Amino acid sequence: RKLGNPITISVVYMAVAARVGATVQAVNSPGHLLLKAEVARPDMQADTVFVDAFSSGRVMTRLEAAEFLTVRLPGDLDDDALTRMMTILSTPMTPTKIYSRMLHNLVHACARGGDQAAAVVYSEALSALELAAATVHDTASGSS
Repeated sequence: RKLGNPITISVVYMAVAARVGATVQAVNSPGHLLLKAEVARPDMQADTVFVDAFSSGRVMTRLEAAEFLTVRLPGDLDDDALTRMMTILSTPMTPTKIYSRMLHNLVHACARGGDQAAAVVYSEALSALELAAATVHDTASGSS
C-alpha cells in the first residue's frame, strides 16, 4: 500500500534534488504529477527523464511517461492523446501551479471526507493564491 501525497512527495524530491545541485521540475500532467530532470550521459550529452516520485522514483523516457499518462486519461482515447501528453511533458509547472494543485486536491479531499469547514478554508486559500498570481502576472505584463 502506498502512503503519502504524490504532490508533496514530488515537492520533497525537488527540494532534495536542488540541495544536491540538480534541477528537477514538476510537470502538470493530468491525474498524476511527474517530475522532469536532465541527466548527463557518459558522452556528456543530456537526456530528459521523467520520475514518478510516488512510485518509488520510477524513471521513464519521454515516450514511456506519455504512454503512462495517456492510459490514465478519462474517457475515450483519440489518436491525439499521446501527442497531447508529449506536449504536456514539455511544460514545467510554476511553483504557483504546484500550490494551486495541492490546494485544489485538499478542497476536494475535505469535501469528500465531509469536512466542509476545512474545504471552505482551502478554497479561500486557493482563491487568494489565484488572485495574487493574476495580479502579479498583470503587473509583470504591464496590464492594470
